[in-house]
Amino acid sequence: KVSCAVFALALLAYGSALGGCYLAQHNLQKVEQKLKQYEVWEQRIQESEAMESSCQHLEKLLAAAPKESKEANGEVERICRQMLPGCWLTALEYGGTKKPLLLQGRAVDALALESLVEQLQKCGYYSRVELLQSEQQGNTIAYKLKLELKEGKK
Repeated sequence: KVSCAVFALALLAYGSALGGCYLAQHNLQKVEQKLKQYEVWEQRIQESEAMESSCQHLEKLLAAAPKESKEANGEVERICRQMLPGCWLTALEYGGTKKPLLLQGRAVDALALESLVEQLQKCGYYSRVELLQSEQQGNTIAYKLKLELKEGKK
């Protein structure tokens, strides 16, 4: 009887250990799935920080620019205020107040780019915001925008 009781207790302990291992593996899989979801956000945060760094670099360059480029500085400031997380500039062509601005940049996805275009249209500085080109390049979308200044806005 004693050996049967010991055997039953051993089976119970073994079953409990297997059940604990199964539960731990299940919990580990759930945590790994949650971590995969956060990888996308971590990447977006890094890209947003890169965009912020790029804007700061451009602002420093423009602060040291000659007097005639101060108009362009104002435009860059206006555009940077309209930038949304997930989008950043890589180039800006400014030909003066009578010519349209040409922007080039990158976005993390189509939704971020669409939100940027809508934000630029709603801000009131531009009479026309036109998406000239967008192309998937790796994990990001490269885009080119043409912005026409509203009359009287400087």
